[in-house]
Amino acid sequence: WIQDVKNRDYATLGQPNWMAAYLDILILIALSFKNKISLLSVPFFAALLFTKSRSGILGLIFGGAIFFAILFIKERAKIFTNKFLIISVILILFSSFIFSSPFTQTTSKTQSLEPSPYIDIGISQSSDIRKIVWEGAVKVWQRYPLFGSGVETFAFAYYKDRPVAHNMVSEWDFLYNKAHNEYLNLLATTGSVGFLAYLGVILTFVIWSIYNLQFTIFNKFPIALFTAWISILVTNFFGFSVVIIGLYFFLIPAFCAILKDD
Repeated sequence: WIQDVKNRDYATLGQPNWMAAYLDILILIALSFKNKISLLSVPFFAALLFTKSRSGILGLIFGGAIFFAILFIKERAKIFTNKFLIISVILILFSSFIFSSPFTQTTSKTQSLEPSPYIDIGISQSSDIRKIVWEGAVKVWQRYPLFGSGVETFAFAYYKDRPVAHNMVSEWDFLYNKAHNEYLNLLATTGSVGFLAYLGVILTFVIWSIYNLQFTIFNKFPIALFTAWISILVTNFFGFSVVIIGLYFFLIPAFCAILKDD
């Protein structure tokens, strides 16, 4: 990832948003422990802030909200007896004040988008670019509604349905091999069949978790796994999964099934 390596952490996963999705999983799992391992969530959260990934922060907010909601329902007052969890949460909140979140940051360089004879209009907002690519992804699906354009063919299919507005953003010359939305990417490349199959996996695990999260001698661990999996669903909405995130998407349900059997 070469665009802004001085300002955004990205690790060896290749891009800040992918690192953020991975950190969401680690943070929620770390919080499930009743010992010092829980404190690892603090440096993980600081690293998440350094990625400046909005999708990563949203994923953690959704996953964390469900995590603590389930804990409160299951344990109520007992939740406040875990000193490591309380300390970790306090330090995480403190870190969010010390290091600004990507939602409070503003770009240092802004330029007018008034008509100009030049293509260079500054750095376009990623949200604006995503909306354009998403529109193109839907058009690809409309051309191939049943089975899609083919697995991993978005880079080829997108050019025929690429909106004209994409020519007026700073990434006009980028090769988009993904729709930057896991769900729309699947819809475009695998069609309604692949998309519904993917939703089937999601609904199956969610329903299974509702009926089986009562188990466990591992206390919060299965809940952490489930909510970490929920964070993947959120980050995938604003991007797409790489190998490590894809592995967790399928392996976390397997981990939970094994824990239930044990």
